[in-house]
Amino acid sequence: MKDNRSKFLALSSAVVFALAIAALKFESTLGLMPILVAIAAFFVCVINTSMHLSGVKRDES
Repeated sequence: MKDNRSKFLALSSAVVFALAIAALKFESTLGLMPILVAIAAFFVCVINTSMHLSGVKRDES
């Protein structure tokens, strides 16, 4: 059985990534934060998506 927590984290980080990319429009007011958030959310999404698709359970990681 695949871990639902990895799926939830992957989906939520994908949403955060999309919001950070949308926030780049306001780069003059928000500064560097949207870029940093987008980078972190992207890697969290990639890691948790691969964990979910490979079937790694939380106690094995």
